[in-house]
Amino acid sequence: MKKLFAWFLAVVLCVGCMFGAGILSSAFFHVEEGPVTLPWSAETDGIFVGWSAMVGMTPILLPPGAEYRAQGEMVFKPVSLSMYMESAGSIRTENPAGLRFTTQVDAKGYAALKSSGASFSFGALVAPTDSIQDEFTIAAFEAAGLPYLKIEAEVWRTPTAYTAVLADLHESNYMRSFSAVPYLEITYSDGSYGIFYGEYDPFAHSASVYPLAVEALADEMAYTDDQRAVFQQYYDGVGVSVQLPPAVVGAVPEDAYSGIEGAVYDVYTEWLCQFVEPMHDWFQSDFGYQATVTVVPAPGAVFTENTKLFLNGEPLLTGYTRQDHVLVITRRYALGNYTWAY
Repeated sequence: MKKLFAWFLAVVLCVGCMFGAGILSSAFFHVEEGPVTLPWSAETDGIFVGWSAMVGMTPILLPPGAEYRAQGEMVFKPVSLSMYMESAGSIRTENPAGLRFTTQVDAKGYAALKSSGASFSFGALVAPTDSIQDEFTIAAFEAAGLPYLKIEAEVWRTPTAYTAVLADLHESNYMRSFSAVPYLEITYSDGSYGIFYGEYDPFAHSASVYPLAVEALADEMAYTDDQRAVFQQYYDGVGVSVQLPPAVVGAVPEDAYSGIEGAVYDVYTEWLCQFVEPMHDWFQSDFGYQATVTVVPAPGAVFTENTKLFLNGEPLLTGYTRQDHVLVITRRYALGNYTWAY
């Protein structure tokens, strides 16, 4: 009988590893009665978050490396899951509108968490892309004193997908890039706390609302009028910027306007310069010329009363007209003088 027991123990030691009073196989951790230290790692797919077991009829979940006193023979199972952020972001058009990030969670791991007896919550850590340094974690932001938002998941789009929305963005942030990474918080059965993060790709998991709004406006068949109104709001908040050159002494209009770059923010410009009658005003000039700039909005967008307009970096308040959602800016220059008249 002793030989048979020795043979059985040898077989067990061949297929598993000893951890104190327990034996770790590729899938389970077997423990006898008494104190035990749970392994820090396990061979799993996804993020390893802890060990689950049953104490009588009560499920428990303990963190990796936990100290535990077993009341009898127990079998611990490793719990893991995968969570990943969908590429880029999207615009939430319902109230409150904002920049939305969506996380996918694998169904098997999520089900194991729900049956583990532990308290947990999912969410997303969101921060300006330019403030992310070596690590995308709460601890890293706290240590560096940098801004971040911890948004707990409240809306599940599907049984395994949740969203986090950066709402009520200020206009100054419409062009700013924000990044997100999913997180999972767990309060284990022994009262300890753990937080786990998904992988972060700075290119795939970053977005800003203005480019997303411009892209959505260009697809005139895909959205309702209410949704397009939200996209238009983000377009209006950034507005359009037009650059006009100063008058050039002694140059004809064609020379003065050669090599002009178009306006920024996907605005297309059409330049027309023509001679006009001599200007009889306080300009001491024998003749001048008039420049007309026609600016059209981005495809699918319109110029509204709320669209911000800028000329040479300054707010454009006068000296323009709106014609069928096209902006026409007219400026009259005097050759020999660097000042324009309206």
